[in-house]
Amino acid sequence: MAFKGLHSVLEKAMKEQLPGGRYFEPTEELREQSKSVIPHNKIPERVFGMLDFFLRYRPNASTISNEAFLMFVFNKTSEWLDSLPQEEKEKLLTDSIKEGRNIRAKYQKRLAQITEARKQKLKDKQIALEKKQKAALKTKSKHTCNIIYFGLWQKTDQVNAILDEIEGLIVDAGDGPGEERSSRNIPLFVGKRVSHAFNDGKWKGHVISVVKGFPDFYNIVYDTDMTDVGDTSSASAIYTYKLKEDYRNGNLEIIPEVDTEDN
Repeated sequence: MAFKGLHSVLEKAMKEQLPGGRYFEPTEELREQSKSVIPHNKIPERVFGMLDFFLRYRPNASTISNEAFLMFVFNKTSEWLDSLPQEEKEKLLTDSIKEGRNIRAKYQKRLAQITEARKQKLKDKQIALEKKQKAALKTKSKHTCNIIYFGLWQKTDQVNAILDEIEGLIVDAGDGPGEERSSRNIPLFVGKRVSHAFNDGKWKGHVISVVKGFPDFYNIVYDTDMTDVGDTSSASAIYTYKLKEDYRNGNLEIIPEVDTEDN
């Protein structure tokens, strides 16, 4: 099993070196181009080893500082400078100091851009997470309202009874003849406490009845019109709306019984 896995890895990683690959039988031109390529990874390993030491020994050092030190050591810059005439050496050092300021300025600018990009990425991620949570909460709220509206089917006989009435419910929800809908209408909102949304806000109230002869219209009283909240008989006004349309459009929510004391 181990050799099978190793074979699969090598087949993908060394594809160009295997028969049929680009480097299996390299051309003379390719050999000439690759003469300067080192046949091992000792130097990169040394670079990473020294960088790892720097990160542990002086964790507050900047990336550009570590990069400059590594390049100075591995390129043997000191030996090269010592081989130059003193005048040329001083000129190169002066120019390097000036160029160093420009490099540091570019580094700081780039670092700020990277930091800002990371902040924006985190911000976008947070916004996406909030949208996802709001969508999940909205879905759960809709399911809760549907359970309150249609009732929770807890027994087999309840399921069978409701399934027998599906045809009537479909007609009631469609655009069938008014008389047929009237005869099959089930006033599921009556007695429910609801939150009714308008352009100027949401208003809580109680659905008290269906308008006689007009099954699509429901009578509703709002908390602001009741002298005693919860006592519908104390209401100073009764309003009539097509609550089913508002419910389907998301402008009406049924409030669970546990929240009936909220205003």
